[in-house]
Amino acid sequence: MYLRLIIQLVGGAGALFSFGSIWPYYPAIGSVGTLVALFVAGLGWVVSIDDAIEHATALPTPLDELWKRIVYPVVAQIEEQSR
Repeated sequence: MYLRLIIQLVGGAGALFSFGSIWPYYPAIGSVGTLVALFVAGLGWVVSIDDAIEHATALPTPLDELWKRIVYPVVAQIEEQSR
């Protein structure tokens, strides 16, 4: 639940920092940092929308399918190896 908010806050803070502190002195690095941070914030919005659709309807969403088919089996295997 808080992951979406954290992703958006980190993205927004990173964009403001890159734009305000780095861009005036190092324009190329500041602009890339700002764009990367905005991409992270956008990713937070995508996760939020995907989660809202999944909870509002019974439809499987792309990120849930990605979790079920790829991410969760890897995480489960790592957890099993650590026991």
